[in-house]
Amino acid sequence: MNSVTQAPQPQLTEVNYDPFESRELARAVPTTEAQRELWLADQLGREASLAYNESVTLRLEGALDLAALQDALLALSDRHEALRSTLSTDGTSLMIVPRGGLQAHLVDLAAQTAPEQDRALAAARALAVNEPFDLVEGPLVRATLLKRGPTRHELLLTAHHVVCDGWSFGVVAHELMALYARIAGKQSADTLPPADSFGDYAVAQHGSEYQAAADTDTQWWLRQYEGGTPVLELPTDRPRRAQRSFDSKREDLVMDAALTEAVRKLGSKQGASLFVTLFSAFGALLARLSGQDDIVVGVPAAGQANEGRTTLVGHCVQLLPIRMAADLEQPFADLLKATRTRVLDAYEHPACTFGQLLKKLQVQRDPGRLPLVSVLFNLDQAIRSEELSKGGLKGELLSNPRHFENFDLFLNASQTDGCIVLECQYNTGLFDAASVRRWLELYREAVQRLVADAQLPTVAAFAPTATDLALLARFNDSALAYPRELRVHTMIARQAAATPEHIAVIAGDKRLSYRQLDQRANALAHTLREHGVKAGDLVGLSCGRNEFMLVGLLGILKAGAGYVPMDPAFPADRLAYMCSHSAATVVVSDGSVAEVPELASATRLLLDDMGKRPDAPPPAGSVDDVAYVIYTSGSTGQPKGVRVPHRSVTNLLASVTREPGMTARNVVLSVTTLSFDIAVSEVILPLTVGATIVVADRNQVVDGDALRELIEVAGVDFIDATPSTWRLLLAAGWQGGSQIKAICTGEPLPPDLGRELLPHVGELWNGYGPTETTVWSSFHRVLHCDGPVPIGHPVANTQLHVVDTQLRQVPVGVVGEIFIGGEGVTLGYHGRPDLTAERFLPDPHRPGHHWYKTGDLGRWRADGVLECLGRSDHQVKVRGYRIELGEIEAT
Repeated sequence: MNSVTQAPQPQLTEVNYDPFESRELARAVPTTEAQRELWLADQLGREASLAYNESVTLRLEGALDLAALQDALLALSDRHEALRSTLSTDGTSLMIVPRGGLQAHLVDLAAQTAPEQDRALAAARALAVNEPFDLVEGPLVRATLLKRGPTRHELLLTAHHVVCDGWSFGVVAHELMALYARIAGKQSADTLPPADSFGDYAVAQHGSEYQAAADTDTQWWLRQYEGGTPVLELPTDRPRRAQRSFDSKREDLVMDAALTEAVRKLGSKQGASLFVTLFSAFGALLARLSGQDDIVVGVPAAGQANEGRTTLVGHCVQLLPIRMAADLEQPFADLLKATRTRVLDAYEHPACTFGQLLKKLQVQRDPGRLPLVSVLFNLDQAIRSEELSKGGLKGELLSNPRHFENFDLFLNASQTDGCIVLECQYNTGLFDAASVRRWLELYREAVQRLVADAQLPTVAAFAPTATDLALLARFNDSALAYPRELRVHTMIARQAAATPEHIAVIAGDKRLSYRQLDQRANALAHTLREHGVKAGDLVGLSCGRNEFMLVGLLGILKAGAGYVPMDPAFPADRLAYMCSHSAATVVVSDGSVAEVPELASATRLLLDDMGKRPDAPPPAGSVDDVAYVIYTSGSTGQPKGVRVPHRSVTNLLASVTREPGMTARNVVLSVTTLSFDIAVSEVILPLTVGATIVVADRNQVVDGDALRELIEVAGVDFIDATPSTWRLLLAAGWQGGSQIKAICTGEPLPPDLGRELLPHVGELWNGYGPTETTVWSSFHRVLHCDGPVPIGHPVANTQLHVVDTQLRQVPVGVVGEIFIGGEGVTLGYHGRPDLTAERFLPDPHRPGHHWYKTGDLGRWRADGVLECLGRSDHQVKVRGYRIELGEIEAT
């Protein structure tokens, strides 16, 4: 804090003793159960302790009598036992000294410029919340006075939560100004009534009457969780760490006086307080964000209010874990009434501490999160500036943001001069500022809609705004002209005619030029026609990892048929199913593949001695015919054959040629089985632009050293692979290079892998898309990997939507299911009209077309980036969506 200069004022009253130094006690009382829970939390370490630093700023304008202020602080700490207390070493006793010693440390900023003052104030506030308290040695309250000018001062008051809560700070501010006015003599002030004794309050909590109430209340709370303890799963910007973190920042958003008053009136019409109304809307926001309809939100209840001790200062708050049934389809008025009942019931049972409840519930502990309650909501008591304007000073009370927080989110609604400031502390290890800011905006927008019509279905209050819709329209503006009249093999043939001598395929010691590949594929096409294959038929393709798989693929397409990749390494029963289900009467193979009995129902054509022909058979079929059928894994039943038409592939090729981009200069690695559709980028895309394909054999595919050597020797500069293949390469010491264009697909790109890959490649792309929407539906250029890697923006002529269970668009920041529309949507499942009807639904945005229900959860980020949240190896259940391993067949 170098910019802060200290200038003690000689006229100030000085404290000539430390009230804690002598250890003389006025009394020692047992700490409350809630205080002991805070003492335990403090033992977790510095950050955990700092999460309980409570700090406010009292902004003062006017001619300040500094000596009177210091005397008022002394008088204030004399009045309230909690302000002159510490804890015993084991946290079981509150040690109260006879006199207070609270004095303000002085910092004179008057000689500095306004920007310098602002920086110094920010540094002072940071120091206030980042300097830990010693609960045993004390003191547990401190004050700093910063002078900005002759009539401008800011008083920072900071206390550990174990002796001061939010209610207490309101009492402190009011009484301090009253004491100042009386001492300064600038305004008559009635003698303050005797302060409530925190020691008496603590002793009473150990009495038999209170304990009986605690037992009764505990049983009531246990009944609230007889059906289990739901875990709130908000969409995070970064994965939750194995160990809980406390780093925090705050975002603020103002609800103006007009809206605040409208909320009051809305609640009043429904018989609900301002708190219940705001709380109900906040619960609805959490339900919309998470997709859960059974949530728990913590509410700090002031014990002072419960017991009528309105001037009591100390830690009197109890955390009430209110379970909320958030049926967003019902009118908000109904949700508000139901929530009102739950809140009132909870407030009638405050004697059970949160720690006691957790012990009884036996909640399974996760070191990465707080048990049961991860989000807190609070409404501060209303404080108007005129209430703090005494002794010739105008006062304004502001809360200081913490840098450490115990909860994932803590939304504090602060009432000031008729407005409400939404102060949201958030865990920076989980959330970005942009996400939290968007959630606050969404909350305010929903409240604005609800005050206009309380009968509105609650979900409608969280509909996309005009800004959201404009953002999504820009995102989905992916129009691109492409040669929609051409079929895939026609595009390859044109390239072969343009660059006949350029090398098309390298497989081991075999090389095929574009001319040789084209002519050998022609020979196969004629042979297939001679065997009765016609346009629209399906032909099996079961070759080794060699040049024949390229010849076979192209030849089948030239014959007018669609190819069905049947990897000979697959289990025999799977191959048999694919052959019979596709009704393939011919299977194209080569001599490296042993005859498979399960494919005996089809004629086997070997490519080894097929020869070549300069002419292709007469064209047949159309762009709507099937180019290939990919059978997905089918781990939840029989494999599903996805029918992909030429037009969808042609559209994808045009898009990918532009971005991520591929040219005739590229040398492309083919490492993926043809039965996995990302192989399209390895064997079809390169042939349409004149690139060279380097085929990795079966040994090289699984041997990192062999694969690394192949890439280096062949000069490969374009690699599309799954995370497992990338890890295989890196483990083998692959160094990559700035010429490498890398695509990670097939599975989510883990951030740690992305960080490891970035220094080894010139470009890194994350590709996303189910087989049902033609390989890829979106791409994201990865420049950093600080959190989950987005799936990016759509490929050409493709639209991505995030919708709820009723297929309604959700706003930015809200979790929903990803639906994909556009040219990439395929023809459905071969021979499965029932399943096709279930997953390929009429597209409401493009009449006459279909969109695909992916089953993947996603959300729009505030910066317009789309994240996929549901591609995982574990089951996820969120408000009607269920995802299981294998259920989602995504590339």
